[in-house]
Amino acid sequence: MRWMRPAAMRWLIALFVAHARTNARGSAKTNARSNATSRLVFGSCSKVHLPQPLWPWIRKRHPRAWIWAGDAIYGDRMVRAVPLTFEALGPEHLRAAYATQNAIPEYAELRKEVPYWIATWDDHDFGLNDGGGDLPWRDASQAVFLEAMDLTVESGQHGVYTRTTVPVEGGSVLVIALDLRYHKSPYSDVDGDFLGEAQWAWLAETLQSVKEDAVVVVSSLQVLDERYGMGERWGRFPAARRRLLKVLESCRKPLVVVSGDVHMAELNVARCGGRTLIDFTSSGMTHAWSHQMRAGFSRAFAHVLTAAMASFQFIAPLEWQASDAGGRRMHYLDLNFGELDFDVAKGLVTARVFGAAEEPVLERTFSLRDLGVGGACRPVHGFLPPWRHAVALAVWALCLGLVVAAPLALAIVVARRCLSAGLTINTATVDEDAEILTSARRVRREVFCVEQRVPVEMERDAHDASPSTIHVVALYEDFSPWDVTFVPRPVGAARVVISTEKRRGKIGRVCVLRDHRHRGIGRRVVRACVDALRQKHPGYLATLGSQVHAVGFYESLGFRCIEGEEPFMDGPGCLHRTMVMET
Repeated sequence: MRWMRPAAMRWLIALFVAHARTNARGSAKTNARSNATSRLVFGSCSKVHLPQPLWPWIRKRHPRAWIWAGDAIYGDRMVRAVPLTFEALGPEHLRAAYATQNAIPEYAELRKEVPYWIATWDDHDFGLNDGGGDLPWRDASQAVFLEAMDLTVESGQHGVYTRTTVPVEGGSVLVIALDLRYHKSPYSDVDGDFLGEAQWAWLAETLQSVKEDAVVVVSSLQVLDERYGMGERWGRFPAARRRLLKVLESCRKPLVVVSGDVHMAELNVARCGGRTLIDFTSSGMTHAWSHQMRAGFSRAFAHVLTAAMASFQFIAPLEWQASDAGGRRMHYLDLNFGELDFDVAKGLVTARVFGAAEEPVLERTFSLRDLGVGGACRPVHGFLPPWRHAVALAVWALCLGLVVAAPLALAIVVARRCLSAGLTINTATVDEDAEILTSARRVRREVFCVEQRVPVEMERDAHDASPSTIHVVALYEDFSPWDVTFVPRPVGAARVVISTEKRRGKIGRVCVLRDHRHRGIGRRVVRACVDALRQKHPGYLATLGSQVHAVGFYESLGFRCIEGEEPFMDGPGCLHRTMVMET
């Protein structure tokens, strides 16, 4: 072999090591390709139903490896914005979403071309926003993920963590993809964990025996950033974060962290003893902070948001975020992907962020020998004094008020008008409409008997069939592209029981189906009861027995509690107050 040049010899050795190390624990898909570079390209947060303009630009970078840093697809859906609530859709939805993603032509071509395919998941491709170890079908989700990404893990392994050696020009890079979902504790546990003991042991063993020239640790959540608010990050579990930094310190080779999740790109840097730790984030391949707002509102909104971020950075800069040569903080709010370009021979690595263009929007080069954890970590710019944090929070509050609250309020008003457009209120006695009682009982049974577990014989009584009782039913015409006919569906109900001796009408059995609450339907039903009582029995007093938790709601409609009267029990475990209104 004396005729071989040293560089060629190192290349063959790197290929041999790559084969051995890739199959040691976890395996990434590999393809042979002659024109691959030393670039490791990564991204996160991609929805299959949105345009995906970045894949052609990624292919032009000729990556040696593609790395999914989480949320390759979204396997859940948001059902409520306030409070933010998501619904898991299950393993079959995940499988269908991956099939849709794999059918995208440019993405499919990249999978054929890239020599090394590496992936981990985050919450949405795991199956549920902020999801973790309490997801009941996490094993099924793991099976779907490994199949979709063409990955293998050791038999019996719980979690999708892998290690892969990627040959680059002049050497090799070990990519460690962590799993922050399978074993994640609830955030209510302040001493919680992301990795689980088996993964911690595996990570420590892997880092202590690195033979490659550099290490890339893939964490779906940011390690360094301590952003304002309660977003997901390693800092939510402080003990786990300290443990991670301690484990990373055991690695003597150059080390870089890449992350996703936050719908923007940024480069966070810490001084850790005598070394520098990089947390390089790329997130938002189909939706990012400025891009998703631009689609929902206007292009002007993207500029407003960008200006707000610039103002915030001027008043109270994010402590961990690096600066470029011109002193500008390194973040990017539009669609993006990240790249690590290794030059082992020169001892350099260049971090770049790209949008939908050939030129990078962010770029910075680091010396490999400086990278890693060598002690306690401090922000590259130092910690800000408390008063600047207070100013920063005030700026954020102002930005939220001006930039978010006003459009959100307008959207809520428009949505409520649209949601109530298909709503009609029917008012009648059983003599006037024989079907109205049937419709009312359908809603009452669902709310009182099923949801609140009131016995049917207690919920129904003789007043229902009385010819003087006024029944009120809210009918909603659901829209669906699969509907052939539009049949109004009862979603709310109430009744008014008339007492001619006391000249009053008692409003009761007020209810709205769970999926139609918080849309103003209950308010309209009660008002319809009062209006019907005024029309049929002028001068009668409107009364009702309100469950204690609903007193405020009825007070907003003009009812008042009777002074001096104590709450009373009406039904199994239901505490009530008597309320009245002059009609």
